[in-house]
Amino acid sequence: MDDKFKKNLKDFARKCRIYLNAVHIQSRIGINRLELSSRTLSDLIEKYTIDYMIGYFGKDKVQFKNWRGYDVIVILLEEKVYVNIKTQESSDTLDATWLFSASVVGELKKKNILDRLYCIKFDYVKKDKEVLEITSAKVAGPISKGELIYYTRGDTPPCRLRAEYNGTHCHLRNEFYE
Repeated sequence: MDDKFKKNLKDFARKCRIYLNAVHIQSRIGINRLELSSRTLSDLIEKYTIDYMIGYFGKDKVQFKNWRGYDVIVILLEEKVYVNIKTQESSDTLDATWLFSASVVGELKKKNILDRLYCIKFDYVKKDKEVLEITSAKVAGPISKGELIYYTRGDTPPCRLRAEYNGTHCHLRNEFYE
């Protein structure tokens, strides 16, 4: 059976990708064309996505703040769905996408959130080194049904993933995104 929440989020992600490309997010700013970091670009994509999400689903259906493990709560079909917004530069050839610290998984399990936690991932390239181009928008979830990969810095990575984070972190295989 097709997941009704995932279908709604996939429709949203497809339309949001079009919106993000229309926004023309700059990768360089100022007179001296200073390059923005990946973290800053990710934050811009996330904030534009949340802004679009409010307009798409309705202000009364979207809650956001700095929670651990997810960025947004969306009321879909009168039920809460938790959404984690991810970004990845397309030049990164990775098998898995970083989700959060491993300690967050336990907290989310205790709160029964993993069964309603989805990720929306936007891949991007720095078009002409000035404007980002969002090349794909994919949805994964619920996370409880995906293959979570735990990696501790210093260990041998089980696949190609971001390994620069301190401590143990949780990643989700990219093949789980549709």
